[in-house]
Amino acid sequence: LGTLAVGGLFTAFPSLSWDPWPDAYIFVGTIVAMYAQAKGMVEFWFAWLLVDLVGVPLNFANGFAFSGFVYIIYGALVLWGMRDWWLRTRTPALEGAPA
Repeated sequence: LGTLAVGGLFTAFPSLSWDPWPDAYIFVGTIVAMYAQAKGMVEFWFAWLLVDLVGVPLNFANGFAFSGFVYIIYGALVLWGMRDWWLRTRTPALEGAPA
């Protein structure tokens, strides 16, 4: 619903966006990911990855290679953080060790 609302706004006011629907998806996805991250939800990793999946090809297709590379770096950092989180949450704590 958020993407539809923002996409409609971007479509109604073309000066706000150079590609309204993907921009709306990235905008709303970023807000969802940031909210989930702030609340400590595990799903924020997946929200960031979904934003990157649209952001990388969108930027390269529109001639914004630098921004595309930035999204690739963010995606790599998200995968690294996700892997680190996965390993830390799957390792059993030693008895008597501080949490």
